[in-house]
Amino acid sequence: MELDRRGLAETAEPRARPKVTERWLAVLAFVLLAAPVLLILAVMMPTGEPPDEPMHLMRADSLLHGQLIGHRVATLNPGTGAPDAGVTSDPGLAVAAQGFDLLTPLAQKKVSPARLKMLRSLPWWPKPIFMSAPNTAAYGPLTYIPAAMGLGTARLLGFGPYAAIHWARFANVAVFLAIGGLALLLARRGRLMLLVVLGLPMTLALASAAGQDGLLIALACLGVSLFTRGDRRGDWWGAVIFALVIMQRPPYLPLVLLPFVAGSPGRPLCERLLKSALMAAPALLWSAAVARWVAVPLRAGVDYLPGPLWPGDPHRLFRSSNAGAQLTVLLHHPVQAVLLPLHSLAAHWKTLSEECVGLFGFLDIPLPLPVYALWFAAIAAGLTAVAIPKPEPTRATPEASPHATLGRLAVLGMLLCCLLLIYLTLYMTWTPVGASLIEGVQGRYFLPLLPILILAIPRFRILLRLPRGVWVILPVAALCAGLIATPLVILRAYYWP
Repeated sequence: MELDRRGLAETAEPRARPKVTERWLAVLAFVLLAAPVLLILAVMMPTGEPPDEPMHLMRADSLLHGQLIGHRVATLNPGTGAPDAGVTSDPGLAVAAQGFDLLTPLAQKKVSPARLKMLRSLPWWPKPIFMSAPNTAAYGPLTYIPAAMGLGTARLLGFGPYAAIHWARFANVAVFLAIGGLALLLARRGRLMLLVVLGLPMTLALASAAGQDGLLIALACLGVSLFTRGDRRGDWWGAVIFALVIMQRPPYLPLVLLPFVAGSPGRPLCERLLKSALMAAPALLWSAAVARWVAVPLRAGVDYLPGPLWPGDPHRLFRSSNAGAQLTVLLHHPVQAVLLPLHSLAAHWKTLSEECVGLFGFLDIPLPLPVYALWFAAIAAGLTAVAIPKPEPTRATPEASPHATLGRLAVLGMLLCCLLLIYLTLYMTWTPVGASLIEGVQGRYFLPLLPILILAIPRFRILLRLPRGVWVILPVAALCAGLIATPLVILRAYYWP
């Protein structure tokens, strides 16, 4: 009996201690270094300055009026000259969320006491009306529930629209922290990389706003962490999480193949097919509903002539984006479906990489250059830590499959397809007809894809020669730098003379 107890102690102790320590240290770093930035940004960032926040707020508010999906109207949008689409929302909320004028230079965007007094005095309107929001009207309702709850609670307590916006932000912050913390707790591989993705200044800026972008990044991290567990329950819940992410962002549709290359090994083909169907069905059904009731041209502007790739009449005038005309371009030049995204990525890679780390406001408030360098090093350290094998693996994992190399290549292929679809979606819906460069792509669109790299990285036993703690230094240093630098750049941009 004594020998049995000694044997149990010898097998259980080395397995439990590092797992619990690494897990809770990651959660502790997330809470202590990321949560303060979230709260500071939620309070200090002027309304309307986070990406598309007024549109996101109107979409969240529409849930309080029973509207699960936006709708198209016969009234023409004055900017596009085409039918408009939007949601039913309170105009008072839109006024409070509008922020500074689009043409106002950054140097003049100062939050003065008089401006704050004006915003706090704005009232709710007697009843909601149709509000133009052609981009967010197409998004599903689930990721807007936290913001909607914040808005509704603030209104029930007698607060005005401006205060309600901050309640919506705080609700998103709370849910982001809960999902991010759960992802760090559940992950069995790549926990340090998940911490890096969740702690990026751009991630925190998006999570502290009233939109859905920050929650999508946290959900992607949670989905990956579930797939790393290597058990059937984790696979099913990971599929459910990614079904929601893909529904909100249809260009991520190639990720429906994850059940075939990630998760627990040895699952039957029919089960993997069922998981893929579960991941694809909500996105396909929702996209069909959007095409039927919501989809309209997005980009507004003045009349323009088509670009050099347009195969039709070069003198034809266009006013907005035109998906049908862009489809004609791609059918006439099929190779451009690949060349255009790659050329556009090569042309804008520097700006996109900065946007992935942190570029605030209307993409005109950068971080100091050393902070960017530190975060790029932290990302490299996080990815390297993924490749460190466990000293004594005790259970079958997806990496142990004889087809693991093929599976990792397949994950990279999925990410490449997602990247191409992001660019092609913006080409169809935002870029002027026939243009030779795709416009409108932002680095934040790639952040939910970043944690999926964890599933594509093999393990290298040579990395065991270095202590595991070595790779923690750079991510923690980057989080500390973000804790200091992010509030300072916001203070300097909007509050200091």
